[in-house]
Amino acid sequence: MRTLVVDDSPAIRILLQHILASYGECVVAQNGQEAIDAHSRGLSEGRPYDLICLDLGLPYFDGIAVLSKIRAAEAQRQLPVKARIVVVTASREPGRTQKAIELGADGCLLKPVLAEQLIQYLRDFGLVGNDNEPAYGALIRQIEQLCDADDIPVAVLAKMIREMASSIDRQSSGGDATE
Repeated sequence: MRTLVVDDSPAIRILLQHILASYGECVVAQNGQEAIDAHSRGLSEGRPYDLICLDLGLPYFDGIAVLSKIRAAEAQRQLPVKARIVVVTASREPGRTQKAIELGADGCLLKPVLAEQLIQYLRDFGLVGNDNEPAYGALIRQIEQLCDADDIPVAVLAKMIREMASSIDRQSSGGDATE
């Protein structure tokens, strides 16, 4: 799972990164422009984000503008699978969170973020299994054991399987198998 955490609060970035890093690569951005740039780079490199945790109160571009730009970039590229976006906000203003949902956010967490709530979203989105590991983690462990017995380079094979599994996860969560 590839994640982008976008928040101007260092404490929230660290917390979310701590929760999400065990599930895969976790990139952080501290303002709206960095978020848009990171998302664009991911699309250009053919490595889109599976999950984006997005604060609404950001400098340069607020979270609503970032969300709009991300969804517009995905639509322009006609991606079969879009990033799952969870809004992370301290705002208790229902209009802002409702606007985010209307623009394509998949969920909303109020600060302070509870790890259990975020992990439940990961489960709901099919990004992790019920045992809180990446949905393909058990398969990778089995293959690693087989590789140990046959002297196959584990790191190379495991990386390939993770990439394939991530692609399958993205496709099964809303897209089709063709790209």
